[in-house]
Amino acid sequence: MNRRPSQYGEFLFSLLPRFGSFLANLGTCAMAILVSIIALLRYFFNWTPMWGDEIIAYLIIFTLFMGAGKVLKDDRHIRITALFDKLSPKVQNVLQVIYGLIALFFIGYVTYSLFALSLMSLRIGSKSMNGVSLFPLQIMLVLGLFLLLLPLTGFVIKKVAVFFQSRQG
Repeated sequence: MNRRPSQYGEFLFSLLPRFGSFLANLGTCAMAILVSIIALLRYFFNWTPMWGDEIIAYLIIFTLFMGAGKVLKDDRHIRITALFDKLSPKVQNVLQVIYGLIALFFIGYVTYSLFALSLMSLRIGSKSMNGVSLFPLQIMLVLGLFLLLLPLTGFVIKKVAVFFQSRQG
């Protein structure tokens, strides 16, 4: 089966954000459960596990990365469009390709760097000050960034396809 590049872009841009959104919901549920457990421990036993805040912070970041692909797909991200909306659709599309490529480079670099850091943490058995193993938390963030990178790639592919279709037509 032969697919056009825009079909691959559509796959990356539509299916994967739904999966990321599902994982973001799981992360939010995990946070709610963990916060409840910590509150109960504090109330009944006057004990607050120090590792709880650290894991919750990683879950917040994970949830943010997981939901970002869906936000990109639904075009619901926060932006100031006063100047952008006054540009022609062709110029808007070119700008979207440019900032999409910049975002791909940046997020790709951060993903690669965090993956390398995760592997180093695994190799040396790195732990936080609270004794939490860093590798699972860091690799969770790598997954989140990767699942943001794929829809962003689909976004750029779609915008490049629109650019070339507008040049032909």
